[in-house]
Amino acid sequence: MLAPVLLLVVILALLSRPVQSAGRRVLKSRPALLFAAPALLSALFCAVLAWHGALSFPLVLLIAAYTFIPAVLVYAQGPAGGGARWLDFAVILLMWLPVEVNAGGALIPRPVQGLAHTTAYAIAITLALVLFLLFRDFQEMKYRWPSSSRDLLYPLAGFALAAPVLIVLGLALGFI
Repeated sequence: MLAPVLLLVVILALLSRPVQSAGRRVLKSRPALLFAAPALLSALFCAVLAWHGALSFPLVLLIAAYTFIPAVLVYAQGPAGGGARWLDFAVILLMWLPVEVNAGGALIPRPVQGLAHTTAYAIAITLALVLFLLFRDFQEMKYRWPSSSRDLLYPLAGFALAAPVLIVLGLALGFI
């Protein structure tokens, strides 16, 4: 579980505006460093699988494709994106769908699948933050620590409204 925890630390560190600014500066001055993210994330994922004896050559290729193809597409657009929002949508689908449909799940032994899936989600989130928050600098993301009481109040109110409905439905459907 060390890899998902490490990625969670990175995800939380990216909430910091100074960390975001530093990352943006580095990628603006040397855009090719963007490919360090998929390389490191792929290596981490491969290390997790290798540690559990679940790594295979087809899986390495799948992991590399999963991390590098979105990075190549975003890099090809450049930091400004050139107005190609459809390509951003395609990149998001390329990062979300394989994890959602458990692509490559048959290549991973059953006892390791839970950890692999959790790691894949953490890698997807981390990669998305690097691509869109740091490299593309999407100001619309507003990915930062709460800055006012409303930032905490709205999610709590949403949870208070949604939780009772979801609990009742979950119990009625036998999901819980």
